[in-house]
Amino acid sequence: MTNTTTTSKIMILDNGIVVNKLITPSAFKEAYILEQGLQLDYLCNGEEKPLLLDISSINGTTENIKQMISHNRFYSAKSVAVLIKSNFQKQLLLLWSKILKPEFPVQFFVKKKNAINWLENYC
Repeated sequence: MTNTTTTSKIMILDNGIVVNKLITPSAFKEAYILEQGLQLDYLCNGEEKPLLLDISSINGTTENIKQMISHNRFYSAKSVAVLIKSNFQKQLLLLWSKILKPEFPVQFFVKKKNAINWLENYC
């Protein structure tokens, strides 16, 4: 099943992992974060599922990513793997997540295969 919001494409894989692929930098704006969260809840029927947040095709700053995760707008997320472009950004975000400790498990990846392998632990 696939749904498209104003700023992202959301799908559920056969293994139960939900993929939210951001398609425009506007996806980090508050209204669109809420739209994505509502769409995730709808697709998941309110059930918590592992989420792959794929921002690898847009330019998201470390601050954008931290804001999105810390606001916990992904109501249906059991765990979140964030797919990003650079190892440098990954290291900054890993440090941030150790300090602030989000309410659900979060990891950052530069390879989709690694992100999916990690999320399968939460299926």
